[in-house]
Amino acid sequence: MSRSNAVFRLPAPLLAALALLPLWARAGSWPEAPARFELENGLAVICFADGNSSNSVVQILVNGGQRLDAPGQPGLACLALNLSLQVPEPQDVRRLMEMGAVHALAVFPDYALITIQCQSVFLEETLKLLTRQMAAPLLTGLRIDAAKARLKNLLKQERERPLEAMRLAQRQAFFAGSAAAGSVFGNDASLAAFGKKEISALQRSLFAAKNIVLLVASDMNAAALREMLAGSFGRFPAGPMQVAPPAAPAPGPFPTGRVTLQTSQVLVTAAFLLPAASRESMIPAALLEALLGKGVASRLWALRSRHDLAYAFDAEYTALKQGSLLSIALKTSPARLEEARAFLDALFADLRENGVSATEFAAAQAVAGTEFLKNGESKNQISIFAAHLEGLGLGAGFMDEFISRLQCLTLAEFNLYLKRVLQSQNRFDAAAGPGNE
Repeated sequence: MSRSNAVFRLPAPLLAALALLPLWARAGSWPEAPARFELENGLAVICFADGNSSNSVVQILVNGGQRLDAPGQPGLACLALNLSLQVPEPQDVRRLMEMGAVHALAVFPDYALITIQCQSVFLEETLKLLTRQMAAPLLTGLRIDAAKARLKNLLKQERERPLEAMRLAQRQAFFAGSAAAGSVFGNDASLAAFGKKEISALQRSLFAAKNIVLLVASDMNAAALREMLAGSFGRFPAGPMQVAPPAAPAPGPFPTGRVTLQTSQVLVTAAFLLPAASRESMIPAALLEALLGKGVASRLWALRSRHDLAYAFDAEYTALKQGSLLSIALKTSPARLEEARAFLDALFADLRENGVSATEFAAAQAVAGTEFLKNGESKNQISIFAAHLEGLGLGAGFMDEFISRLQCLTLAEFNLYLKRVLQSQNRFDAAAGPGNE
């Protein structure tokens, strides 16, 4: 790919955005500095004040996540956490529905996140109902079997959905031999082997006070929240933080992967293993994500606008403690699979060998800064973003550093980063779709 083909003319709105770089630090509706305190059992709390609405969001960050699964036994952490959120009493379920309270679970390699949302007037009652189950879940044979059936269904969906199947294939390639390589939902054999004893032991260690951080975004003041949270989460035992085994990345180069699915299109992915999450590494990675696949000035936009090679595309950066991932995904027709791959090969070669111009660098900075500021648009977004930073060990305070670090990154530093990370030995390619092309 020639340099002239790789660089785009920037649309007027984006050119205007470049002038806003010095104003980013003051842009957006970021909350004031959060209140921080600990409950008597040692559980850490971070509270964001937001009076724009009368609802509250609580993120329960549970340290450990998927990496606590024993080798060859994937899915135990997800199973234990699922059982901890199943409310056994029908009247309690009805009450949660009446209050409009919702909760969700997401398990990641380094940590798990339980999200609770409700009207602030119902927050105390909601938390008491849910934390009672977390502290002492009902682990009967029937409930365990039902939870296993739910995870098997989620595992089936993961294997059948092209993007999720590709993400699983990427983890299996980059983290082969570690707990982070498998599905968070486990597999049929591992789920069948788990009994009440293993589930109960892990559940107790997960819900120890020192293993949890609460991130709360609410219109309630910190003093009222502190008293309310103590009444619910104070019941958790003061146990230690769990030490998850390392998930060291496997050495490259990596073979091309293939997943056969009954689809009319092919999902083509290319993933790069990036440095582990840190204050320094996250900035150029976020900038690379914006450069490749965010907006009409991104490098992948030409797949649609000029070459008609893709129906849709995306670039996603996933920060991990042991080694992060950048995944590029595009949908194309089976007949144009190799042509799309050739486009990606040329794109990465151009970035690696030639870097980017000052204009394209500034445009990517503007887009990355805008994407970052979106994390402050709602209580759910600010609390979940802060929780992810806490889970990665960077701390919620990194939000205050992001824009200034992005502005301080130089063009020369970014081009050197491109040369270093976009190497073939760091890359894994895969495709999901019909198997007869």
